[in-house]
Amino acid sequence: MFVNHDASKVREIAAFCALDLIQFHGDETPDYCRRFPAASVIKALSPRTLDDLETLAAYPVKAILVDHRGAGCYGGSGRTSNWELAGQIKRLYPLILAGGLHEGNIEEAIRIVAPRCGGYQQRG
Repeated sequence: MFVNHDASKVREIAAFCALDLIQFHGDETPDYCRRFPAASVIKALSPRTLDDLETLAAYPVKAILVDHRGAGCYGGSGRTSNWELAGQIKRLYPLILAGGLHEGNIEEAIRIVAPRCGGYQQRG
């Protein structure tokens, strides 16, 4: 996972570690993400409104990771992400759901987001 790293440093680390995927979890713009092959980029975002979904089309990525982003941190806050918006995103883009998932809420997250498993819609 990279947070606001210089693109040349990301390339260096990715090559050294032979990374197939690169997760950007900071303030990386669509232009920044275009510096890398789209098939290798996962962009973490924290959408709050339907308007935020319009910006996704500008990101050339393999998948969108939906996480909660609190003040001063780029993830790992333990707070739930917006599952309703995540459900909208997964209709348009491959989705990775993160953000405060735990044994007490995972069933609700699955019910609301209805993630796909292996390319097929999971059925209850």
